[in-house]
Amino acid sequence: MKRIELETINTATEEILNRYTIMTKEEINAAVKKSLEKHLEWKKDSDKRIDLLHDFAQELRKNKENLAKTVTNEMGKAIKEARSEVEKCAWAIDYLLIMAKS
Repeated sequence: MKRIELETINTATEEILNRYTIMTKEEINAAVKKSLEKHLEWKKDSDKRIDLLHDFAQELRKNKENLAKTVTNEMGKAIKEARSEVEKCAWAIDYLLIMAKS
């Protein structure tokens, strides 16, 4: 069976930015099963979850410029707005972590 690919395209230049192979039903089922197993570990330790999410927010900020460029290339959003989107995601994580601790 031929694998199906999905392409992301720069909206301004129509340049192909990346190609992604679509997962088979079996691959999806295996990933869901693994996710459910990991969830059982994940839900046991709220402090670890908080730490991981805090780290994730920091990574978003650290990689803001690259992430913003990806958003701009794939969606055509102005770079200033794309930077704000990344920052807003990091801020939302921070806010929800504060709420989780209270």
